[in-house]
Amino acid sequence: MHDDGINGISASNGNGNGNDANNGNVGNDGNHPDDVDGLTRLSVIELERLRVAIERDDLGCPFTTTDLSAAHFDEDLKARARCLSGLGKEASLAALRVALAERAAQARNTAEPELVWTGPNDDRGTGRDTGVLLRELFEQARVSVLVCGYSFDHGETLLEPLYRAMVQHNVRVDLVINLPRCARDQSMETHLAIARERFLASNWPFGAPHPRLLFDPRTVQPDAVSSIHAKLVVVDRRFAFITSANFTDRGQTRNLECGVCFRHEPTATAMLEHFRRLTLLGLLKVL
Repeated sequence: MHDDGINGISASNGNGNGNDANNGNVGNDGNHPDDVDGLTRLSVIELERLRVAIERDDLGCPFTTTDLSAAHFDEDLKARARCLSGLGKEASLAALRVALAERAAQARNTAEPELVWTGPNDDRGTGRDTGVLLRELFEQARVSVLVCGYSFDHGETLLEPLYRAMVQHNVRVDLVINLPRCARDQSMETHLAIARERFLASNWPFGAPHPRLLFDPRTVQPDAVSSIHAKLVVVDRRFAFITSANFTDRGQTRNLECGVCFRHEPTATAMLEHFRRLTLLGLLKVL
């Protein structure tokens, strides 16, 4: 939850007179409400308790630490409720209702994470098969797919469902790939052109449409000591799959590998936003 959606509410007393009500209010120790984490630090139970207490007038607004004690709220909650400092009844209730609605939406959107395995297993094993899950994720894509990986091979098989998603559903695909270091006697332009050609020839034999390829410019320097080593997939801002497995035949079918798949929009969106920022800052570049 973004704190600015809560802490940005005007500190009026709820009846339109705009008084700051700084006499003993929670947070009158000099800390501005925006200096704390806001309602994100309160549990759903605590949010609901506050809402009920304020709604029933068991807790007056703007409330003080003394008021909270009288309403049987513990010391820890007093500090974490500081973001409501100075708010009147209606403003406090509005903030709490927004927070509760957002928590409810997150709960509806959250499923238990799935363990995902490659390698030997027995009948009692729990979790999904890496190769099977990857194919399902690609087949379900309708808007966008981000794939980040260290190593790729057998793309004609592993990436074929992704190609079909692009053709049939106009899915946008970004592949973040690791590139070898450029030789000192070769121009960077030539090195990158060859790297792109080789990757597509080895892993994307289907032709157009092509995915957008991204790379970390640090990794191609002649003296590079870094690499793209994350292995993950984000689909439609809904699914986030993080795995130890490379996008190779061995990684998908034979090695002992482990991953976790989340159906959780906030997680998927946060991962996409991280890569978007890296691209905007030039820390990832289009190949």
